[in-house]
Amino acid sequence: MTEESLRNSKGATYNGQNEADDAVIISRLIADLVQDNAHLYVPALKLLLDIVLNHLQSKDLVLPQKIIPLLKKFSGNVDGSEEFVLCATILQVVGARCGTQDKTLLAYEIIYPLIQLIHSNDEKQSKSGSKALEELIGENEIIRNSLLQSGFIYIVQRAFALETGYSTFVKSGLLDIVLKLLLSADELDPLASLIPTLEQLKICEHKLLKKQAINILALLNVKGINASQSMQVNNEDLQREIIRERRRADEAEEKITRLELEIQRERFKTQEFAELTQRSEQEKVRKEEELLIMKSENEQLKEQYEILKSKQSQDFPIAIINPDPLEISFSDINGIMKKISKKQDKYNTVSISQVLENGIWSMEAEFKNTKIYATIGIVEDSFNIPPEAYPWNEPSSRHMVVYTSKEYGGSIWQRGKAIDGNTKFKDNQIVRLELDCEKGTLFFFLDDIQQPLYISGIKEKVRFVIFMYYTGATCVIRSLKKLAGPSTVHVAQEREVSW
Repeated sequence: MTEESLRNSKGATYNGQNEADDAVIISRLIADLVQDNAHLYVPALKLLLDIVLNHLQSKDLVLPQKIIPLLKKFSGNVDGSEEFVLCATILQVVGARCGTQDKTLLAYEIIYPLIQLIHSNDEKQSKSGSKALEELIGENEIIRNSLLQSGFIYIVQRAFALETGYSTFVKSGLLDIVLKLLLSADELDPLASLIPTLEQLKICEHKLLKKQAINILALLNVKGINASQSMQVNNEDLQREIIRERRRADEAEEKITRLELEIQRERFKTQEFAELTQRSEQEKVRKEEELLIMKSENEQLKEQYEILKSKQSQDFPIAIINPDPLEISFSDINGIMKKISKKQDKYNTVSISQVLENGIWSMEAEFKNTKIYATIGIVEDSFNIPPEAYPWNEPSSRHMVVYTSKEYGGSIWQRGKAIDGNTKFKDNQIVRLELDCEKGTLFFFLDDIQQPLYISGIKEKVRFVIFMYYTGATCVIRSLKKLAGPSTVHVAQEREVSW
């Protein structure tokens, strides 16, 4: 097709000719596309798209003509030009008609354009894309599964990782999609990888994004998806890295052993044969220098190994010191979690047997059937809790600090003194205590939200402590961990209470 004939056909559309004619037209279009004349590209691509759209067996028509390799000339430059848009549209139509039976891939043909629309700089267009995709999520399980399996999570992470670029309404639209998935989908584990991003949004300045992040985190927590699932992936990566570093260290040790044996042989030859040449002396010196380098590298590898090893959180076994064995029972749940149960209506206080004297410790617990009459906190290790003890009565009150449930006046009892400021907990909520023995601080968390009141100035050894009163009340100790680093942050209305 000459440039003149192509100009004459710019206003024409494809009229459904037979396959032989189509092949001839496509051959002429290819001839235009391989030329260096940029003015021919857009008209040729438009006519090619017209043929592909109207030819139901477009893949059988296009593939023999080797058009797909030719289109990389225009798809390689991701610049949003007219040539790029036409090329992408042609490939999408051919791909959609390729006959795949994978419904997840087919669903992505619908999802991807809507995601592009959400990323539009036009707010109305962006919101229309978000609304349309939300409706599809609610109606279609295949759409939901495709979003969770085909890279949407990465798109959300990338949108919030970029320092510049996307508008707030784009980010808000993406969070609306995440929330809709939470409310509609079944297999939600992939969303755990968004928790670090959402935690950062909780402290951002934009109120809407902050509110959306808090709502999503709360729903994730309700559905049993929390940071530990995300951390588990990170711990597995760390473990693999530790194994690789250990293997490198072992290989270095083997090299050192071999070099030491070689040096010993060289030294023996030196003693037995005085006629060793200057070259052999130089070789010995070289190997000794290499040995020193290898030893130095090995020490560095060992240090790296120890650093990687220290980055992992450690789970510790849970046991209790029980001064009231007739009123308190202690049972295993799954090999990790333990349950403390009340048998009678009496004041009973038990402590976790693990002594806390260095590092950062975390204990997570959940109360049930307490009639909102329970506390959790720390006790001096040197104090032996007597039978039927409770935290606000002498002598126990002089040795304890506890976080209280709804029944009490004061959200913290500090050595017998009631202090307000934290949200009091209820049954079926997750309460977590984080003790930093190096800084001497104790922080309280309720359903993973850090509370404003915290304890400072803790210098002695302590143990975690739990109090309950009513028959049938239980406390499930979900975990006892020594953390690699603190999880606390500065929060609004934060206030220090001296130990």
